[in-house]
Amino acid sequence: MTTGVDPTPSRAHPFPAVYTRAVVVTPHDTNELATYSSALYIGTAGTLTVVTTSGDTVAFGNVAVGVLPLRVKIVKSTFDRLAFGFPG
Repeated sequence: MTTGVDPTPSRAHPFPAVYTRAVVVTPHDTNELATYSSALYIGTAGTLTVVTTSGDTVAFGNVAVGVLPLRVKIVKSTFDRLAFGFPG
């Protein structure tokens, strides 16, 4: 497992914000992003499972295409039933 960096751990992130960087995210169940996100661009609608910068695993259903203001350290490649509220 790789470990990422949170460049602004204590600074508030207002939305809407001006974003100065963009990188391609390759979903993976354990690898952290090299730099934690301030937001994610969702290119295909559907379910998104992430680990937030505070360590919570959350699954979002029916996420629409667009910008999701979400600080995450992992974008998971598989659907997490427990994070979505379904029993294992």
